[in-house]
Amino acid sequence: MNSRKFGCNLIPVLDAHVDDYRKGAFSAHIHKSNSGGAIRITLGDLLNDSLKDMLSTLMASIGIAATDCILVVDLSDAAISDSTTFSKFVAEWLSKLHDLGRWKRMIVEASSYPTKNPAKPNSEKKTPRSEWLSWMQLVQHDRSILEWASFGDFGADHGQIDFDGAGRTVTHLRYATATDWIVGRGGDAIEGHDGTIHTVAKKILSAAEFMGEDYSAGDEFIARCADKDASGNGSTWRWANMVHHMTLVTSSVGELIGVPVERPKRSPRVKQLSLLTSDK
Repeated sequence: MNSRKFGCNLIPVLDAHVDDYRKGAFSAHIHKSNSGGAIRITLGDLLNDSLKDMLSTLMASIGIAATDCILVVDLSDAAISDSTTFSKFVAEWLSKLHDLGRWKRMIVEASSYPTKNPAKPNSEKKTPRSEWLSWMQLVQHDRSILEWASFGDFGADHGQIDFDGAGRTVTHLRYATATDWIVGRGGDAIEGHDGTIHTVAKKILSAAEFMGEDYSAGDEFIARCADKDASGNGSTWRWANMVHHMTLVTSSVGELIGVPVERPKRSPRVKQLSLLTSDK
């Protein structure tokens, strides 16, 4: 497996819907590689009166203890209309789950990213990163939670996105900042906006929150788009969104726990000069 080439050990994740065949495969991998395991629970599972029994049954089925298990709390179904209220909700449930077992780690993953593109054609729209804002509030209230719980999200996307849907790719970029996403969208050409990814990227670059093209490979790509050195497609636009977002979150989490993440130094982008010079 490619992960082993880089010295990475895959950790299998199971939930209440995993069949017995896969549980057997997971168990074999865990005990052969000594990887430990992970259990994913959802918002619906939290509301289940038999949650404790369900967790015990899952751990017994693959033969691990809570101390060797990561508990992934998937709150993608939760509506985060208010970050303060959501922060209190997460804090309450983390405390309850902490009492159910001394988990190796708990990871909370949620997303407030809209299920539909929030920007109108040829415009920009800010939408809050409420899951990060709520996590910051939670930590400010009780920093000890960082000793056994971690932040997670779904990148610049929503956990309920269905990738099987057909349709034309919308020209747009999603740029994460410390508190928001800036969503820039193209469309049919109008006065002041030609609707292309080049103008969408140029608008992102002009925002005060743009972190510089040397911040990540995603930022460099956006800068290249703004300079018309690149165009890309739906896949590369998503790649740029995610690379920037992952760089930002990794750095932010590192600062939060007092372990700064040093970003690799990026070589300056070489801009090709035109062989034709103007006589003017």
